[in-house]
Amino acid sequence: MAALLAAVVLLLATGSAQAAFTGDVTATEATLVGDGSADLLQIGTSSGFLTHSAAGPGYSSGFDWNSSPAITELVPLNAQLKVVIEGGGGDDLLRIGDDTQSADTVPFPFIFKGGDGTDSFIIDASKDTTNRYVDVFANSIAAGITFDNTEASFSAQSTENTALVLGSGNDTIQVSGTNPAIPITLDGGGGGDTARVGTPAAGLAALRGEFSFNGSAGDDSFVVTDAASTAGSVTDIDDGGLRHGGGTARPAFSVEHAFFTAGSGSDSIAKSAARPWTIDAGAGDDTVTTRDAVADTVTCGAGADFEVSDPLDALGADCERSDRAAAGDGGAGGSGSGGAGGAGSDGSGSGGAAPATDTRAPTISLAGLRRSVRLKALLRGLRPKLSADEPAAFQVQLLGSARRVTLARAYDVTLAQAALPAGTGARQVKLKPRRRLVGRARRFSVRVVVTATDAAGNRSTVARTIKVRK
Repeated sequence: MAALLAAVVLLLATGSAQAAFTGDVTATEATLVGDGSADLLQIGTSSGFLTHSAAGPGYSSGFDWNSSPAITELVPLNAQLKVVIEGGGGDDLLRIGDDTQSADTVPFPFIFKGGDGTDSFIIDASKDTTNRYVDVFANSIAAGITFDNTEASFSAQSTENTALVLGSGNDTIQVSGTNPAIPITLDGGGGGDTARVGTPAAGLAALRGEFSFNGSAGDDSFVVTDAASTAGSVTDIDDGGLRHGGGTARPAFSVEHAFFTAGSGSDSIAKSAARPWTIDAGAGDDTVTTRDAVADTVTCGAGADFEVSDPLDALGADCERSDRAAAGDGGAGGSGSGGAGGAGSDGSGSGGAAPATDTRAPTISLAGLRRSVRLKALLRGLRPKLSADEPAAFQVQLLGSARRVTLARAYDVTLAQAALPAGTGARQVKLKPRRRLVGRARRFSVRVVVTATDAAGNRSTVARTIKVRK
């Protein structure tokens, strides 16, 4: 993040002459609209007025928001209006706040419409020393943040990189929602910061895009909750973050504590990451897998749960069924002996060996997919057929890339998904991508990823890459 800010300073210092904005002020809105080139803009305040860096010809100074040479229009800080910046074409960059002024002191609601190109929005509150409450919000069009529920708010549309940098206070960040096309990165700065993803009322229902949290200095926590959910779900935790539904919540750098709480449905939680997590599976018949040679802490909650662990993990007493218990090693729920009266598993009355632990992952068969399809066929929906060699639940995803789904190799946007409960035999799902995520792409690739989980929590994955043409 520090390197990014240094690059921003250099760009603004050397490239501001490229900016060419037309500007106007009405009773309700101050607007700057960029041209088709790479436009770079810095916004701040001075002497009771809103200011901007060099914005092209026609402006009398950095205080002037009207590009007509014959008109000078100032924006006082007590003006009741919103500020709209449109980047237009090119790779545009907007920065609010800097190393002398915190973004939260710029008292306007801002909307940045990036437009075409690869656009970046930097909200710099690194000089702030106050304990802040920050809300990260999103809807179907925009994503952004507010400070302390005040007029200082920052909304991004069609923006590929949105970054918020906080200061040295003990900040609380509430992520109420994310947008699949607008990833947000937040740096907590100094202090003991806590980022909370998911809400008490809706859980992770609005987690549709990517949120990344850098703890920076201090003792920082990353808390993800889906406790409000009553439906079964699939959650994967790896070094790329926590993936749930179509969204990703990522504890990036210098985050000391990571927590996840599931809902009351029958959930499948698989964790394989170098970072330890504290996991609460909640109520319901859950399957939890944490076999990754990292010391995780697991609470299974009410219900008939099964946990696949490693020796470093700490299991709660409510993890009645686990691979440890099945192996008779004295883990939660295990006695290492036969049933009541000393009867063995064969009913002969003598103690027998504990049943062998099921460690074999299901073998997946995937059919019904072509190596290439036309765009129209993709938009109507792909219909893969799934089966496994044992009873298994399936999670199926159709993946693309974050940048307007022109499909970079990362395949990091979920275009469509489906889930099937545990069962046998061949079954079919429909993967119909949302048209707005595909955008205007003409030739690209998508990937179908199928994950099967058996009753013991063993998991296997297969993937198919499909070329798409107009």
